[in-house]
Amino acid sequence: MTQHEDHAASAVSIDPSLFQEKFDELAAELAPLFARRKPRAHAAAYVRGLLADLPRKNC
Repeated sequence: MTQHEDHAASAVSIDPSLFQEKFDELAAELAPLFARRKPRAHAAAYVRGLLADLPRKNC
């Protein structure tokens, strides 16, 4: 990683507690779309996985 890329990456970093707060807000907004608790939790886990900093993602 170059110095420029390192600086750019740090510029878009987010505080983990702020991320959790915002993610919980998103999950609460999506909750009414799911009638049951288990699919709601699965959807939240799926979105969290898509947002994870992993080289590969799949279902």
